[in-house]
Amino acid sequence: MNRVTSWERYLTRLCLERWSLDPASTIQIMQGIDSLVAPGQVSDTSVATVLRRAGVAWTEASSVAPRIRMAMSA
Repeated sequence: MNRVTSWERYLTRLCLERWSLDPASTIQIMQGIDSLVAPGQVSDTSVATVLRRAGVAWTEASSVAPRIRMAMSA
């Protein structure tokens, strides 16, 4: 059984409600950020880069990335 973490819920809400991204883009972002975890490359910049590549405005991605990263470590 897959357990949805708090950062995944938070990110899903941002993608769907705040940025109006489609589910496919949301999954792409989730996978992109999740792929940073294993090699230990989670940083504000790396999270913001994943968001930006999915179409989130740079200023928005930069402002929300620290919150996503903190939620990941909670």
